Amino acid sequence: MQYFVGWDVGAWNCRRTSGSQDSFVVLTSDNGTPKLCGRVFRGPLRIEIAEIESLPKLLLQICELETQADDEFVIGIDTPLGLPEAVQWHITREGLPRSVEERCSHNPYLYRKCEQHLAEVCFPPLSAIKDMIGSQLTKGMHFLRKLNLQPQSEPVGAWKAGNVTAIEVYPATCKVTDTKGYVSLGSATLKGMFAQLQGDKLETVDEQDAVYCALVAYLFASKREQLANPITGIPKSEGWIWYPKDSVGRKSKKKNTQK
Repeated sequence: MQYFVGWDVGAWNCRRTSGSQDSFVVLTSDNGTPKLCGRVFRGPLRIEIAEIESLPKLLLQICELETQADDEFVIGIDTPLGLPEAVQWHITREGLPRSVEERCSHNPYLYRKCEQHLAEVCFPPLSAIKDMIGSQLTKGMHFLRKLNLQPQSEPVGAWKAGNVTAIEVYPATCKVTDTKGYVSLGSATLKGMFAQLQGDKLETVDEQDAVYCALVAYLFASKREQLANPITGIPKSEGWIWYPKDSVGRKSKKKNTQK
């Protein structure tokens, strides 16, 4: 059986009283239609992620999901899973320093190529360097390393080991949002699937975003033609943010802070 997991990543030391916490949702497919299975989890997962041994064990513990040894898992994760190559250069000293554009959204020290692309199509994401999401970044990267998930060359933006594949997802591309001087009208495809799952009945944004992550994981596994493919020149070490082709973003009338 194949499972599609969504993880909305909380900070390492988030608490049960925090406004934002880890949330996990698991889907499976019933005749081509995704459906919820196990229980929806929301809460702090510092110890569980720090000591993770396998994804199936974690899902059994937090989502009460029993799986088989030959089951396959695709997990969509809502946090950056790589650093900009320009930042990596400062650590490894390989290559040359990058030239820096005037536009903040295209500064290679602040944004990966996939994030620069999202800014161009009006979905400006947060920067792991300047937007205080380093806790989530390192938590996601720790998860990849602990499970020995390796970055793939084909497709770029997937990490894989055995029967587990991880991808990076940005829920803001899937739903209606209004941030940073931009408006996302979302994806009609994903909003329809979200409605069928009655995702709006989940009480928190964390849980709802985990559903969107799981739905993108479902499309990645079964209907990848409905997702935007990595553009040319995406470094394997930076990865790609998978989002629906039919997502619509535009500038709002608010003052845009991205220069």
